[in-house]
Amino acid sequence: MKLKKYDKIEIDWTDSCTHVTRWTDEKKYDYEKDDKFTRTGKSTGYYLKSTKSNIFFCQRLFGLEKDRDVGGVDSIPRGCILKIKKIK
Repeated sequence: MKLKKYDKIEIDWTDSCTHVTRWTDEKKYDYEKDDKFTRTGKSTGYYLKSTKSNIFFCQRLFGLEKDRDVGGVDSIPRGCILKIKKIK
């Protein structure tokens, strides 16, 4: 899909997780249980730019297109993106 600057988009993405924060005997750690646990997110905004590594988008636009301010700029690494779709 070809995205144009300021297209409204919805991105489904997967996040990293911290499973254990305390010291744990690695031999007793249950990798199979935590391997099944994934966190997914959904973000919406206005497409700004794609790079080799990331998709950049923002939450807010202000002003005319030739002299526009953006607010709430986010990026998601390409390897974490599950799906991108244009929304109306």
